[in-house]
Amino acid sequence: MRKYLSSLLLLCATLTWQSCLHENTTVFEQSAIERIETAAQQTQQVLESSPNGWLLRYYAGQGYSGPAYSILMKFTKGHATVLSDYDPDKTTTAAYSIAKDQGVVLSFDSYNEALHQFSRVWEGSGARGIEGDYEFMVLSTSNDTIRLRGKKWKNDMELIRLPETTDWKSYITNIYNLQEQLTTQFFALQLGQDTLTQATLNPQLRRLSFTIDNYSYDAPFTFAPNGIELLRPVTLKGKKYTSFTWQKESKSFVNDELSLGLIIPKSYRKRDEWIGDWRLNCNAFSLSKAVNTRRFPVVLHILKYSERQPDLFEANLTFNGQTYGPLNMVYDPAVGTIKLPGGQILADKSGKYPGGILLTPGIIKTGTLVQEPEIGVTFKWNPDQNKADVEYDETTQGKIDAFMGIGINYQQQPMLDEKGNPVVPILIANIRDVSPVKQ
Repeated sequence: MRKYLSSLLLLCATLTWQSCLHENTTVFEQSAIERIETAAQQTQQVLESSPNGWLLRYYAGQGYSGPAYSILMKFTKGHATVLSDYDPDKTTTAAYSIAKDQGVVLSFDSYNEALHQFSRVWEGSGARGIEGDYEFMVLSTSNDTIRLRGKKWKNDMELIRLPETTDWKSYITNIYNLQEQLTTQFFALQLGQDTLTQATLNPQLRRLSFTIDNYSYDAPFTFAPNGIELLRPVTLKGKKYTSFTWQKESKSFVNDELSLGLIIPKSYRKRDEWIGDWRLNCNAFSLSKAVNTRRFPVVLHILKYSERQPDLFEANLTFNGQTYGPLNMVYDPAVGTIKLPGGQILADKSGKYPGGILLTPGIIKTGTLVQEPEIGVTFKWNPDQNKADVEYDETTQGKIDAFMGIGINYQQQPMLDEKGNPVVPILIANIRDVSPVKQ
């Protein structure tokens, strides 16, 4: 009996093993390498099958912490043509490849400026830049949608087939025109006639955030020609809202009963309104001697902004009766403020300082010079006082409270006095506010 049972069990096990072998043969007709090769060929075929290309909703920053962009791509004979709403005037073409690395990888391994600019580090972008990818794992492929994941920063994205009727230039231009209408980052979130809260919709960072009681929302969005597309839906009263259409007349983004209406606070100052002469209410010293600011007022002359970079202003500085420049100042259209960053070299027409004067942020109490990029002072309009209040940047060494102008020689080195200390012809400390100079 035992022999009979043993034989029966052995027979069943053999049949089961053969059945499993048969099933495995059916499921895996190709090896893993062959399956990846087939998927790679299919991916490239689908990529190049769209005559008008694709829309990539691109998300930067680990965990979607950075900005988002709408990028148009067309794949032809191993090359990708790219145009993004980050730089609407620049279309670039470079080689791409479909790599096989434990799966299918779409790689822009040849430098394509329109895309690679998101992965590089530039001044003021931090040690890792905005954390953008240029290599993407292909998660799935269909005729109209290719799901991707950034290989380094792991953000999921989608390539969406563009209709043949979509004109690239019009698509990006309409986004640019929409952005120009977003004069602040402040919006009233309304459901029907009820105002729920004030939201922040930053057109530069491409991010929407707000809090309603215990519900907080913070996520990036991409621009479309007629509105915005959220990475994650807003959920209110059981309903999800993912996209919003811009209504120019009401200056609001709308989805059914939910809307985001543009708010212009009293402290907001338009770009053109900063142009003019501004007197600094501050303490001033030159070569360790106090400057009589009543007799010799410290004045910022904000002259004009660049046509190509409208948020970048050119300015001069009058100090102790002499005018130095040029200076760059940076306008923030989201909040209507203007900033004077340090680290700039002012030309000296007197010839005393052959290399110019390096305007460096500093901390008076500790005598510290701050070398961190983009550190400076921001001016925010105060309509009740008819002046601009001052906000100093916080640094790893403390909050700055001064600008020290250090004389530079021909070798671009600091000039030293007889005691070996840097020569400081300009010291602007404790700026309390700035007011427009009456003409």
